Amino acid sequence: KSLSWSELSLFERSSEDHRKRYIDGEQTPSTPQQEFGSLIHKTIDDPKFPWLKELVISGRPLKEQGVARKILDGVEKRRAPEREVFLRVEYKDIPLVAVYDGLDRENRILHEYKTSAGKYWNQRTVDHHGQLSFYALVYNLLFHSYFREIQLHRLNTTKGFVKTFYTARGPLDLIRIGDRIKKCYQELKHQGLWELRKSKRDREMEAKKSQPSFFDVPVGSEESASSLASQSILGAS
Repeated sequence: KSLSWSELSLFERSSEDHRKRYIDGEQTPSTPQQEFGSLIHKTIDDPKFPWLKELVISGRPLKEQGVARKILDGVEKRRAPEREVFLRVEYKDIPLVAVYDGLDRENRILHEYKTSAGKYWNQRTVDHHGQLSFYALVYNLLFHSYFREIQLHRLNTTKGFVKTFYTARGPLDLIRIGDRIKKCYQELKHQGLWELRKSKRDREMEAKKSQPSFFDVPVGSEESASSLASQSILGAS
């Protein structure tokens, strides 16, 4: 199972939370803010995604429709030629995986879109953030080159503003993130956890198995069966 930036950063932040998610397969419920951000990302990836319909049928606050429209209008001129670019590579025999929000191969430009209600993403954060270094390392290993430019687009989910920060990564940045990757790998191997890690697909399958199905409802429980059937219909619409 390949190491992603999400797993690396979680392990560095909390080995206990890492164990819960990647070893035990626990799923953390999404917040309303995260769900809204996910909808924005889906629409950036696929301009035909019915984002307005999703907002309406899910009963989201009316204000979000205006915010989403403003964000998507602002992103339109910042849209990368390729979106959701999935890459795998090995670094010193450690399998890595990265999913770029957007990539302009011809001009060697990485695009990342970050939804945020605050100002966590600023120029200093962008210049030092490990995720962009991780992505730059994967790119360098695969294409033996460096990004000419990295653009991080901050999408304000409160007012709909879009602000772009520009940065880059060089050899020293790649050495530093490489050291972090090796340290994470060595610690997981030492603890005997590397082989026990669950992939995203494994975690999603386990989560589905833990959800009640229509056939789990006791016979004669018409109210419960009706409720579950309604949920199934709504989920499929």
